[in-house]
Amino acid sequence: MSEHTETPWRQPSQAAPGQPEIDWIEVVRAQARSLRFGSIHVTVHDGRVVHIERIEKLRLPQTLSSH
Repeated sequence: MSEHTETPWRQPSQAAPGQPEIDWIEVVRAQARSLRFGSIHVTVHDGRVVHIERIEKLRLPQTLSSH
């Protein structure tokens, strides 16, 4: 099983009026710290980070019995 989440964020130069500026590197660091198994994908367009995706994998315990 895997859990797929998208992190809402904006680069400092893209912050909407009235919205706090968020550093994308800090977003990736925070996601990595809380991730046990999985991956973080960073999408770049024209040299700018435009999207961050986190995919978390859940490891199931192995069983000795067969199906």
